Amino acid sequence: MWKTKKFGDLVATKGTGLERKATLQSADKEFPYLKMNNITNDNRLDVTRITYVDANSKEIEKYRLNKNDFLFNTRNSVELVGKSAVFEDENLVLFNNNILRVKFISSVNAKYVNYFLTSDSGKMQLNKVKTGTTNVAAIYYKDLQNIEILLPPLAEQQRIVAKLDAAYTEIDGAI
Repeated sequence: MWKTKKFGDLVATKGTGLERKATLQSADKEFPYLKMNNITNDNRLDVTRITYVDANSKEIEKYRLNKNDFLFNTRNSVELVGKSAVFEDENLVLFNNNILRVKFISSVNAKYVNYFLTSDSGKMQLNKVKTGTTNVAAIYYKDLQNIEILLPPLAEQQRIVAKLDAAYTEIDGAI
């Protein structure tokens, strides 16, 4: 049975990423560093242009992305804030402090939530909670946690994700 749940009720853990000034980012550093520009407008990841940073072992442990981490762009321009994606890699990648990482409870498929937020209903709700100026906008967790997600049972989430993944693969193959 499908239920409407608040985003915050689906979260097991959350946190923003590692802060590194632009002067501490470059191709000669050790670890890939995912930033808000790596989350595309169609809610996928693009790591073709990624920068690198150095980090100590505690930072690596805390800010290393794991497979199926949900990533949400909390600060950006008005039209770009609220982009999201799911990290699907096994490689060591760190993430930026403008990104909120969410690990969902076991009954939630991160890719389903990501697809939901690209829907008209998801986008409309996100647009209502954006705050800020013309140049810089934000969606704070206190508002994100109240976004309503229409959530089917996990098996149905997985079926929907498989269909949408297949459609995206077919579209990408046609380009």
